Amino acid sequence: MLVLGELRHVIQVLGKTITKDEYGAETTVWANKIRLRAGRKFIGGDKTIDNKEVFNSQRIVFTTLYRKTINENDRIEFNGKKYAINSISEIGYKEGLQIDTELIND
Repeated sequence: MLVLGELRHVIQVLGKTITKDEYGAETTVWANKIRLRAGRKFIGGDKTIDNKEVFNSQRIVFTTLYRKTINENDRIEFNGKKYAINSISEIGYKEGLQIDTELIND
């Protein structure tokens, strides 16, 4: 069951658009798709060093009201960081969504 009082945070869902120039080169652009109130639950994280480069991983599950426009190809922006969507699970019958995400290392 989704509790509306737990939706304290604001997330921005970013949709992917691929454009081609006159030479056929593709460019990926992430544009604002929808802004939502959401709850968040920190699942875990890790810090590793590979080839003298530091990688931080962080998993967060966001809970929000149901929106059929969100899919696994989108991204979520939260507190200035971008997260890739791993999976989306429906809560109840179109009551809400549980969005499992992982931090994107830029």
